[in-house]
Amino acid sequence: MLESIVRKKHATNPRLARALCQLLLQLKPSDSATVQLCIDTLGSSEVQKLLTKPKPDIQNRLACFDTASQPIANPRLKIAICMSGETRSFGNTAASILRFFNGHDVRIFAHHWSDDPMQAPIDIDDLTWVSEDRPDFSALERASITAFGMKGYKNGVKIPLFSPNLFPMWYGVKQAFNSIPMPNDFDLIVRCRYDDLLIGHANLLSQLPTSNEVIIDPAYNGYGGYGDQFSIGTPSAMRRYCHLFDWLPQAIEQHAGTERFFPEVVLKTYLEEACDLEVREINLGLRLLRDEFVGMEPHLIPLRSHHFSQQRNAGLSNYIRTKHPDLYENS
Repeated sequence: MLESIVRKKHATNPRLARALCQLLLQLKPSDSATVQLCIDTLGSSEVQKLLTKPKPDIQNRLACFDTASQPIANPRLKIAICMSGETRSFGNTAASILRFFNGHDVRIFAHHWSDDPMQAPIDIDDLTWVSEDRPDFSALERASITAFGMKGYKNGVKIPLFSPNLFPMWYGVKQAFNSIPMPNDFDLIVRCRYDDLLIGHANLLSQLPTSNEVIIDPAYNGYGGYGDQFSIGTPSAMRRYCHLFDWLPQAIEQHAGTERFFPEVVLKTYLEEACDLEVREINLGLRLLRDEFVGMEPHLIPLRSHHFSQQRNAGLSNYIRTKHPDLYENS
């Protein structure tokens, strides 16, 4: 009951949320779920003030989410980070990504589009940029619109029921992975977006993923599926994960007409049907840093942005109307 109130009120009534967190921590000081809820609500530094003698596992959690600290990796691993997407937010997220992997031997393989002008925001020695022109995904776009149709809204916006944004996104993920010369030289491989802001630290992984498992943060799960913004796994598991793009033509054909075949469901279906990969969900403190959230305390960044969703849908509607006018008018 108290936990539910905290989740509902922390954004609108921070004073009430703090009082409830203080009570919860008195009642359940050793419960990791309770402590995590309070960290998500107040931030790690404030929770540390409310806990007098936290147990070692709670101490580790508090340290991982304390953005002012630099936890040391244990054990030290060799990790490849595959970056992809639009680089516009990287200048504000890069430090958090590097902090998440602080203490590990990290190499970044970053795919980006040649018309994206942003350069590396920080001095990273082990960073490989892979630049290319945006491919034409017209055939896949037309196939997916034909298979799934479009949905119209009252404001005149009409968008495909199968998101065409999946094509450049998963293509970039694949290209970032393929830029790693020898993936098996790494202990872990990570899929990461440029706008991923990570509050936690890799020491939250009490157990490393198995060869048939990927770890995700459930913050952006939806519609019964998995968020596709961030994932960690072994080279063999991530090789399968990162090649979802190659499966998309098959998915369009096999699942044509399926309702609510949204990006989260697409990923879950792929991992289960094509990869036979298991998923372990861990709260790693993932947030997507939209432009409107820049400058906010990380734990206060909302998981959803109505403004961004409206902008995305309007832009997508205009894109399809311009590029595929026949499908736009007849869907």
